[in-house]
Amino acid sequence: MPLSILPSSGLPDEWRSWLKTQLSNPAESVSVLVNRVGHMELAVFCIPNPLSGEHRLFLRRRNSIQLTRRENEIAHWVSEGKTNKEIADILEISSATVKNHVEKILGKLGAENRTAAASAFRSAELRAS
Repeated sequence: MPLSILPSSGLPDEWRSWLKTQLSNPAESVSVLVNRVGHMELAVFCIPNPLSGEHRLFLRRRNSIQLTRRENEIAHWVSEGKTNKEIADILEISSATVKNHVEKILGKLGAENRTAAASAFRSAELRAS
């Protein structure tokens, strides 16, 4: 993309500056710009093609919400398919306490149900390792 067609408005100055640098540099390495907005993180990857001189931009959005130590424990067991009763027995706490933690986890992850929460937790867990 020629520098002249970069939009003049709508992008933060930091992004415009980063894009100009990436597009004017025929580097062979991938560059990443990470921007945090509230609990969301947006990563912009600039992947150059040294043969054609073109660049491809990829966006990846992810949730950067932090779970407490206990919420992480419970989310792990939820992702393993355990029921609230089974988790309560494993952690030696009440089922009501597990239920409260699961509700908080669902809210923090923006998940509608346990399956969605387990999937989101697994994705974050794999990304962290």
